[in-house]
Amino acid sequence: MLSLLTFSNFKKALQDPLGGLLFLLWVNRYFSQAWEDMILNWLIYKESWFYIDIWANDPVRGSNTYLFYRKWWRGINVEPNRKMIQKFSSIRPEDKNLQLGIGKEKWELEFYIFNEHQMCTCDSVTAKRYADAWYKIVDSYKVPIVTLENLCELYAQDKQIDILSVDVEGFDMDVLESNNW
Repeated sequence: MLSLLTFSNFKKALQDPLGGLLFLLWVNRYFSQAWEDMILNWLIYKESWFYIDIWANDPVRGSNTYLFYRKWWRGINVEPNRKMIQKFSSIRPEDKNLQLGIGKEKWELEFYIFNEHQMCTCDSVTAKRYADAWYKIVDSYKVPIVTLENLCELYAQDKQIDILSVDVEGFDMDVLESNNW
């Protein structure tokens, strides 16, 4: 890894913008699936951030907010999966970690857990499509649903939200429409 940090490699990276970005992404550790965390970190510098990660999934793998947690920034992670929220509580105890779902109304929904936990969903149509295609439902249970507006009132209060990450497998628009923008 240290051999990458030579003056020659750095000079080449500066001459090619795309190569430079790839160099920075490779040298620096990123956690999100498509470098979203590194790109945000590179584009926007701020002393501290507050984030809300809805359907946070895993506290590290594929996380859009773990890089910021490592920089001592804090936020709220919303994840309906019992096993994953236990991992959050263990790995990211300084965040507020909530086992629930976000939707247009306060109620309960069936939460479908697949053999690949990144595909879990509360949307029955999406669950059927995933099950018919290639994944297997291994468990399901009811999860409480609150609106994004309620979540912010209860836990974000007067904080400015710097990052709102929403990846809800077929339920994204319901999440966004549940806030009073």
